Amino acid sequence: MNSLMPIEPLLDVDSVHHQQSEHATVLTKIYEPNTNIVIWQHAVSSALKAEFGRYLETAKELELALQIATSNITCEVSESLKRLNFSDAMVAHIIEIVDMFSCLFELRVVGLRLKMLETAMCPKFHVDKVPVRLVTTLAGAGSEWLRNQHVSRDGNKLTISPEADAIQLACGDVALLKGERWDGNEGRGLVHRSPAVVTGEKRLLLTLDFIA
Repeated sequence: MNSLMPIEPLLDVDSVHHQQSEHATVLTKIYEPNTNIVIWQHAVSSALKAEFGRYLETAKELELALQIATSNITCEVSESLKRLNFSDAMVAHIIEIVDMFSCLFELRVVGLRLKMLETAMCPKFHVDKVPVRLVTTLAGAGSEWLRNQHVSRDGNKLTISPEADAIQLACGDVALLKGERWDGNEGRGLVHRSPAVVTGEKRLLLTLDFIA
């Protein structure tokens, strides 16, 4: 967890909704009651991005779902990804993110999903019925989200303002999306969707969820 040592981040704060920084410590801001999304603008090296990109070009399909005991993250993640021919650098990158997520929320078990996508997985704007979901695009186009002021809510029905501009996460960004089941966040879950995928292009998406 060295990346979460206390470094004072320079924050870009969207009133009571959005915080982002180049420092991993921004992830702790998800605990602030009025923050719905935090984005760590992870400075992934160009070499590592290229590795993920090459993997995506050659992979025919990939859909991995794991429940990882946080007492054994390195072994469990390495074992699963090495079978899929991930390089040491790619594995280390994913281990770092899983470790941060588990420590931040003091979890015993993390749900990991790693999926190659050739179409938009969730093309409509929606909210997640979870406390928090970590989303990061390892290769390809990033997920899109909306500011709260551009969304009207009536129960499960979302009405999007015609003035709304979707904000797109960059490839490599590590985002925590606060959902409907975060205590006190009912009716305020982050509104987001998968990006459109151009024919012939792919995405490699990693998501993490609470299990226990």
